[in-house]
Amino acid sequence: MNNQVKTEQTREQVCSLIKKIRMKKGLSTHKLELLSGVRSENISNIENCRRSVGIDLLLKLTNALDCEILIKEK
Repeated sequence: MNNQVKTEQTREQVCSLIKKIRMKKGLSTHKLELLSGVRSENISNIENCRRSVGIDLLLKLTNALDCEILIKEK
């Protein structure tokens, strides 16, 4: 599998997890906007993989969702 495919798969997993965690916590995109400072339109685009998410936005979202980012060696 090439790096482009791996990158796309990882991006889709991150987008899916953000949405899954938000929904599990019973939060609307509007409520997550209030908690994170990230516009609800951007949250929706990120969750549906229509927008790439940078580290700063990802940190805002994970902090608001009370979860963490884990990076580990292969």
